[in-house]
Amino acid sequence: MVMGKITGVHGLDGKLKMWSFARSLDPYAPGNQLFVRTENTDDVKVYVIEKCIDRKKGVLLHLTGVDSRDLAEALVGKEVLLRRQQLPEPVRTCLPQGYE
Repeated sequence: MVMGKITGVHGLDGKLKMWSFARSLDPYAPGNQLFVRTENTDDVKVYVIEKCIDRKKGVLLHLTGVDSRDLAEALVGKEVLLRRQQLPEPVRTCLPQGYE
């Protein structure tokens, strides 16, 4: 499931700026897997989240194996995907009678 897009880099050590579609940072907890879609839309590369920081304009991520600005820049513009199982359960709301 597409959950965001990498929008830029931060610093020299490979941190990524990401615009997230998630309502919380729970799916981006350290140790969780994150998938980045490559140029071929059928292929994805798997990364492990080392650190996630909430920012005003999105999220700052540090991923295992992305430890330089050059490696991070290669990911800019790519879509970020998560497994459905990584997402929190939807909140059930009560609907008025007849709207079930």
